Amino acid sequence: MKTKGGYVLTADLSDRQLVALLPTDNSAALSTENLTTDGAILVQRRDEAGSVVATLQLDE
Repeated sequence: MKTKGGYVLTADLSDRQLVALLPTDNSAALSTENLTTDGAILVQRRDEAGSVVATLQLDE
């Protein structure tokens, strides 16, 4: 989904969900589903219950 400052990607898998914030530049602030980033790519994996399993932040 395109949003101001970048993209929000969600993917439902058989036993988990992935949520990724993909900013369009290094200063873009994005926020969704209790995730916030200021220019970094942020990916979060959640289990079936919605609990966070892992978070990965990619800075340039």
